[in-house]
Amino acid sequence: MGEGPYLVLPIAGPDPPRDAAGQFVDIWLDPWTYWPHIREKFWWNLGRNVVQGIDLRSRNLESLDSIERQSIDFYASIRSLYRQHRNNEIRNGKPDATDLPNL
Repeated sequence: MGEGPYLVLPIAGPDPPRDAAGQFVDIWLDPWTYWPHIREKFWWNLGRNVVQGIDLRSRNLESLDSIERQSIDFYASIRSLYRQHRNNEIRNGKPDATDLPNL
């Protein structure tokens, strides 16, 4: 399945439909979802994710400002960087066969 359109969701950030569907399935297939104390786990995870998001943004704020100052189209630059990062995650850090030189 192709990566699909690039969507930026409020608070969640970039999330292509393929990844959003995968996250939804992961939640329902995770056995911890059905543990008796689900309400406490939900709020704990939500709080942890919010704090992690704030921390991630604060650590990358200077890089984002630099990209915004140096790029002609900030949105296109961020989209390209996200797609490169996501493709690297999908391949588990291994180079793509099309990126290798022909020897």
